[in-house]
Amino acid sequence: MREYNFIYAIEHNEVQQYLLGEGKYFIPEREYCNRPLHDIGSAMHDIRLCLANKLIDEQKTYDIIDEHFIKILSSNNSPETLLNVSMYIWAYFVDFVEEKKLTTEWHISDELLSLIRAGYRRYIDDGKRCVVSEEQMKQCELYKTTFKELLETRRRLFKERFNLEI
Repeated sequence: MREYNFIYAIEHNEVQQYLLGEGKYFIPEREYCNRPLHDIGSAMHDIRLCLANKLIDEQKTYDIIDEHFIKILSSNNSPETLLNVSMYIWAYFVDFVEEKKLTTEWHISDELLSLIRAGYRRYIDDGKRCVVSEEQMKQCELYKTTFKELLETRRRLFKERFNLEI
């Protein structure tokens, strides 16, 4: 992997692949699983490095990420994708609100919030089954819980810690 992958992804029109950890942008998550799970924390660290080195403006970064999350959720509304998008937003709030690593507030677009809320309703409130493969169940400690439980927890914590209604 090169330094400043986020900038590279922008320059090569590969932001969605970057955010989803596809291909050359995949960073293996070591904390929870021994299966291929993209490490969103490392991806966010790369974005913070780009910002810290003034390679891109914070507001422009949020606009790009917002735009691509809308595209991602509009074409793939699986529970895993929804959880990954919400994890990026979670990382932003931790960096901005709690750790003060970021200086510009991300005004998440109404369209993106609407897509996230619709996904949460679909998988939590409406009871639509979250499907996880048997192989994923075997390989990953994270899946000792269900996606529904993970989404419910994320929703509750967004409200409690950041006053964001999902």
